[in-house]
Amino acid sequence: MAMANHTPGLCLSRQLYTLQKALQRKPMKANSLATAAVILCKSAEQELIRAVQEQNKLTQSNPPNTNQVADINDVFNGATIAFHLVHRGLYKLSRNEDERQNQGHIIYYLVGLFESTMTALTQHCTAISKQKPTPENTGDSSVASGSGYHLSNLRNNTKEKSLKTEDGTASHLADLLCTMALSLDISRAEDQKVMEGFLSLVLDRVGKMLALYVFHDLRLPMSISPRMTFPGGLEAMADENLMPDDAQLEAKYLVRLLGRMMDAGSTKSVAEANSTRSFVKNARDRIQKTLLQAVFGPDDKLFWDGLQRPKTPPSQVIDAQETNQEGFADWFTQELWRLVGWDVLGSVFAPK
Repeated sequence: MAMANHTPGLCLSRQLYTLQKALQRKPMKANSLATAAVILCKSAEQELIRAVQEQNKLTQSNPPNTNQVADINDVFNGATIAFHLVHRGLYKLSRNEDERQNQGHIIYYLVGLFESTMTALTQHCTAISKQKPTPENTGDSSVASGSGYHLSNLRNNTKEKSLKTEDGTASHLADLLCTMALSLDISRAEDQKVMEGFLSLVLDRVGKMLALYVFHDLRLPMSISPRMTFPGGLEAMADENLMPDDAQLEAKYLVRLLGRMMDAGSTKSVAEANSTRSFVKNARDRIQKTLLQAVFGPDDKLFWDGLQRPKTPPSQVIDAQETNQEGFADWFTQELWRLVGWDVLGSVFAPK
């Protein structure tokens, strides 16, 4: 039975070794290298999710023991090495047209690894947050109230202490996301595609959180306009059964991550800083549309031309300052305003 517990980790180690051999092989076989890279990405994804889910279950009633901590740290180290090896493989496949055809597969699965790491961060932060005592929730999440409907009837009348902002597992996951993003060389076309996928995922998530913080107490005048609906991002968060308090820990990590991704000063050299600055400047309009599409949903044509994650290929130190609910919502909204901006909305309200 003890051997069974280590099988997933051994599988990841085998895939790391296989890709290392493929990278060292001369002459290089592009198909073999791409296949090994894809399998390694999927192994790292599965191992990350497994390790975090197991820790979440075990820590609900008991603090993690030494073996748990060692296991999950091994997984983080393995996933980090996996990313760097796969990223090296992406560069290897850039010498000619035949090799570049395999790049699309690696780009797609690198973005998939980033997404799975974000999913692990969401699951862990939510598990930590929901362990905290909250006011009793009564009634359905969407109830009739006078002349309108309210998405949630949860009203916090007491000021609770803010969620724990220092968590080892969440910090490791956030660091891994940051490592992936800051390892990219935006002067290279293939890394620009990877970064676009990374940014689209982060913006989609923080956009839905923005909808939660801005519209969580929204009431719709159903008697006046029965066809009115809640913003798409708010409905998505309601489907996850997340309340504003539950999302605070994850939101802080993601805002910090987004700031690092869009900060040219986070790069290693002047040339890379210039490339990052140029990329963000040129993509600013699409970045804003991606965020706003996550807030309001995909139906508005104004926000259609946003960032895209790759199509399916063929066959930090967090600020520990305590904030109340209203203060956190203002902080979160202002941080996204500062990082992304809302210039695209000017075309809507501009006089015609």
